[in-house]
Amino acid sequence: MLRFTPLGVRWAAMAILLTALAWFAAWPSGIGTAGATEGGLADRADFDFRIEQTLGTMLPLDALPSGAQQVMVGVYPINVYELDLDANTYRMNAYVWLRWRGDFDPVGSLEFANSLELWGFTKELYLETPKELPDGSKYQHMRIEGRFFQPFDLSQYPLDRQELSLWLENTTSPIDEIVYVPDHASGYGDGVNIKAWDVVSYGASTYLHEYGTDFGDPSEPQGSRYAGLKFSFELERNANMFVWKLLIPLMIVMVTSWTALLLSPLLVEVRMAMPAGALLAVIFLRDMVMSAIPETPTLVLADIIYVLSYAFIVLTLVQIVWANLRMNKDSPANLAHLTHIDRWSFVAQIALFTLSLVLLVQLA
Repeated sequence: MLRFTPLGVRWAAMAILLTALAWFAAWPSGIGTAGATEGGLADRADFDFRIEQTLGTMLPLDALPSGAQQVMVGVYPINVYELDLDANTYRMNAYVWLRWRGDFDPVGSLEFANSLELWGFTKELYLETPKELPDGSKYQHMRIEGRFFQPFDLSQYPLDRQELSLWLENTTSPIDEIVYVPDHASGYGDGVNIKAWDVVSYGASTYLHEYGTDFGDPSEPQGSRYAGLKFSFELERNANMFVWKLLIPLMIVMVTSWTALLLSPLLVEVRMAMPAGALLAVIFLRDMVMSAIPETPTLVLADIIYVLSYAFIVLTLVQIVWANLRMNKDSPANLAHLTHIDRWSFVAQIALFTLSLVLLVQLA
């Protein structure tokens, strides 16, 4: 009868464990190589690679390709609503029409490239078949409604300008075959009234979308170059936001802080309390103004204005502390000298703060 000592059991278990580890380490590469070889598509080295090709680009189309069929496209927004800065989206309801010549129908291949929530996007054709116009061209009319993606730049908030764009592309024919041209009859209705925003302009531009890939079909080297159109609103945030919610409350708080410099140097506690309270008030004002936009990783214009305010309030506090350290209560000449410095500082700080604020607004 076989007997196993404890030492022998341990050595046997270790040998089995090492054998299993070696087998499992070799198993994936063996299977992977075999699968690739049998499929005839790739070898093991092709399973791991780096993407080194260039990314897709959108370029302005200065000249129409010769020989390409031209499709005239018009867009007439009826209303724009639910502008969401957090999600970088907006919703739009609009009329869209196409006019073209030839025996093809570009309606089915028309894509609204920046549309989201395709399950909620609606496209209603008004004509069962394209209508032939007296000049021989064909015409189709539709109504669309959906949610669209639009990246917003908040760096100049609350004096920022934004663009609401509608991107249209042809999904089946490259730019050498079909190109879009904006119809000058495009416009927008009086229902386009976006809360807290003013519409500055509405326009259109053609572009070339180079995707930078053949989408896995090497037989179509030009298949990744498509023509498109961009219809866009230029919006400007209503100035009331800046004047009544930021500028006027901030100036009232700052003047309260600077008024401490007009008090006698002997009133140290009162002089210290006024800018300290102003500092807290500016912090609360900043939170209120910034609550209208999502958090951003960089400073926006409003942040810079408030940082400037913090600096001037701290400067006032430092001057009050300095005056208290230099003050001699028994010397009228000393008190008069400190008061004179405070008066000049009062005027200089207001002038410098106002100049800095004007420069920031002009550069926005």
